[in-house]
Amino acid sequence: MHMITWLFSPWGIPANYRQMQGSGVNTYKWVNKAGEAVLVKYHWEPVAGVRNLTGRKQKL
Repeated sequence: MHMITWLFSPWGIPANYRQMQGSGVNTYKWVNKAGEAVLVKYHWEPVAGVRNLTGRKQKL
C-alpha cells in the first residue's frame, strides 16, 4: 500500500534517472578493526536535485 501511495502521488514518478532519489533494499553489516559491528542502509540524493512528474503542468 505504501508503494502504491507513493506511485500515484506527485513524488512517485521521477522525471529522469539523473534527478531520482534512491535507497538500497538490503541492509549491510560493517565491522571495523575493533570488531564492532554497525548495520548500514544506503540512501542517496541526486546532486542535480530531485525532480518528479505530476499530472499538472509544472513551472520549470
